[in-house]
Amino acid sequence: MLQKSKKIIIITGSSKGIGMEIAKKFLDNKYFFLILNSRKKNRFINQTSKKYSNIKFIKGDISTILTQKKIIKFLKQKKFSIDSLICNAGGGKNPKNGEEKIINYKDSFNINFYSTINIIYTLKKYFKKHAKVVCISSIASKSIVNTPIAYSVAKSALNSFIVNFAKNYKKNKICITGILPGHVMHDNSIWSKKKISNPNLIKDMLKNHMPTSTWIKSTDIADLAYFLINHSTSSFNGSLIETDGGITTK
Repeated sequence: MLQKSKKIIIITGSSKGIGMEIAKKFLDNKYFFLILNSRKKNRFINQTSKKYSNIKFIKGDISTILTQKKIIKFLKQKKFSIDSLICNAGGGKNPKNGEEKIINYKDSFNINFYSTINIIYTLKKYFKKHAKVVCISSIASKSIVNTPIAYSVAKSALNSFIVNFAKNYKKNKICITGILPGHVMHDNSIWSKKKISNPNLIKDMLKNHMPTSTWIKSTDIADLAYFLINHSTSSFNGSLIETDGGITTK
């Protein structure tokens, strides 16, 4: 039986990378119950499910009605209301800039824009008063950092949604914030692969393009998400917080 004092947090795209680190950040706090979502189960999900009693894993593509219905069914069974929703699912494969086609825009918008706004609108009626929503966007949504165009445009649309949703739903007491990570280094990131395939590029970026001379870590993003969820006011409502290590300022 869940203690009434526990807060219900849903995290999408939580099996690896940034989403996994966000989940880890909340898992050790006994006052949270996590509903984790990802397309596939992996070692992290399996080990976490065995170790912790305060989680429920729901497998599936969050952009599909089927997966959304699974989450709603679980919420109804447990009579849960949502304290916070962290939308991290996103990414996708894109061709090199100059080779993109309309289908690439459609795919990227489905993965990086519609999947997020669909789950927000689907679950909105299950939000508690003063619910928090955190969306993981990208610094590529605001700056030209050699990222595939379709991905950048989709994340820009997400930013616009966050700002407009915050303004138009403030009467509903929902606080929504966007985090815009820069080049994040983790096991599944493109930068960890480039560190092996092109180490000179990585050294040049650290030396000449990043004022901090360090990579943003997924744990940094997790710390920020944790802070935003636990912050007692709505002063960050509609904010887009850049965490890029200064790469866009140098």
